[in-house]
Parts: sequence; structure tokens; C-alpha cells
Amino acid sequence: MDQVFGNDLQGFIKLAKTLTGLKPQQVDLELQKALTEKEQKRALEDLSTKLGETSQFTKTYIPK
Repeated sequence: MDQVFGNDLQGFIKLAKTLTGLKPQQVDLELQKALTEKEQKRALEDLSTKLGETSQFTKTYIPK
């Protein structure tokens, strides 16, 4: 009942949430774009390392 009479949602979103139980969420398009670009970059790095075009550098150190 709180979903129907609450003032936090309006119109179609309220109807959809009441009938389906799905919770609406806002999507940050810039964040999604950044995550997609990061995944693509990582995939390219992995592929180039696998093909022997690049190699990975790791360093061990003692933090202060």
C-alpha cells in the first residue's frame, strides 16, 4: 500500500512498480560509458599481451 500512496514516485513508474514489483533506478550514462571503455581497454591489453605484442610490468615494494 505504501507503494501506491507514497509520494516518492509518479505516473507510469508508480504503476509499473506496483504491478511488477520492479524497483526503478536511475542510470548514470557517463559512468556506464566509462566502465565500458575500461572493459574494452582491458580486453585489448589482454589480447595484445596474449599475442606477444606487449608484456606486463609488475613491481614489488615495501610501503612506508
